[in-house]
Amino acid sequence: MLAGSDNEVLEALRVRIVGGSIFSNGQASVVKSADGKTASVQSSQFAQAAVYLAFESQPRVFGWSCWFACDTLIKRQRAEGDASKRVDYTNARASLIAQEDRGYDRFYLDPAVSLRLTTIAVTGASSSTTAGDEIQSKKAAQVIFGATSTFNFGGFNVNKTRFHWGFGPVGRAIFQSVSDGQRSARVWNLEDDLFGSWAVGGRLTLFEKDRKAGDLAQHGWAPAAYVDYSYGQFQNFETATARDTSASSAATVCLRDPATCLATGVPPQSAFVRGEKWRHYIEARIFLQYVYLGLDLNNGSGPDDLRFIGGVSMRLDQFFSRR
Repeated sequence: MLAGSDNEVLEALRVRIVGGSIFSNGQASVVKSADGKTASVQSSQFAQAAVYLAFESQPRVFGWSCWFACDTLIKRQRAEGDASKRVDYTNARASLIAQEDRGYDRFYLDPAVSLRLTTIAVTGASSSTTAGDEIQSKKAAQVIFGATSTFNFGGFNVNKTRFHWGFGPVGRAIFQSVSDGQRSARVWNLEDDLFGSWAVGGRLTLFEKDRKAGDLAQHGWAPAAYVDYSYGQFQNFETATARDTSASSAATVCLRDPATCLATGVPPQSAFVRGEKWRHYIEARIFLQYVYLGLDLNNGSGPDDLRFIGGVSMRLDQFFSRR
């Protein structure tokens, strides 16, 4: 059992553990009829399931309420105070007064770190294409560093629970492990052992007041749900074509048959043209007491990917307190 100070560290870091399953579509394939005259495209819709485990931390490093109204608040407080006991109200004091009137800060700045054992979509070479755009679902360890800032508004109550909205920019850098199987299918870059991605955009967040946290606005509000849209580049969706597009060129043959290419010798990276296109990314999460639901959508030129996450979640400080 952790000591009280250890629990306070976990509470300040807002560490959450998530366990569940992640569901995705299977690889689409062309299935011919018995007579070979017709064909159809078939895939297992959300039939692929894998274990999902994550540790997520989103501490609050900054909260502010006053902004341009600070001077007005300072003057008002001075005017209302006893002239014989005048207090020199600072901007920090005025911000606290504004927060107490509203119930939450006007602005939050929250960095975020997420460690995940999950599955990701990976493009690779295919025996039916020379573009290297076959997509597969592969297990990966994923580390995400990000930050979001929100401008808060619209406080309201549902029964005895207090909520408010927030909207602002979000950015993330994603690093994902690469297995030998993934690397061997991406013959245009065999030396790459880490997928790097990044995206920037905006996030709409519904914050919920933790009644056990007291009246401290900086720590008493945590996301109950959010959805964000961002735009960026994702190396795991990278594709490649042969610089020499003739059917007999070494790069074309290599993309068509990666296994044989590895045995006979892979052309240099200069023989390939890598397609690092911009993509759209949507991430949505909702926390219902101990239930965790999520949606990840990656859309752009080439293969697209949609994943659904379902599981249970608990803040680690609460877990150890209950233990």
